[in-house]
Amino acid sequence: RGHASQLQHFLASPECIQFLAEVPRAGRILRPLAKSLALQMPGDPPPPMPKPAPPPKPAKNSWLNLPQPTITVTVERRDPYPPYFSKAR
Repeated sequence: RGHASQLQHFLASPECIQFLAEVPRAGRILRPLAKSLALQMPGDPPPPMPKPAPPPKPAKNSWLNLPQPTITVTVERRDPYPPYFSKAR
């Protein structure tokens, strides 16, 4: 990072801008280094803005979109006493 900031400061100096305009070969040599350090060379156009990501498409057969089954529960009503117990006791 320290060397990148020093190179950025050097590339922004008026003497370097004039030198790169007079000697294009020096710009071709320094451009890969500047690009690897994420620096912009003087005279180069700014990079284009990234396009926003498109919204995700909904899934066609997602388990969230399936209809939920209906469950019915029937309870059989029973006598509270088994048949071998008599209610008279």
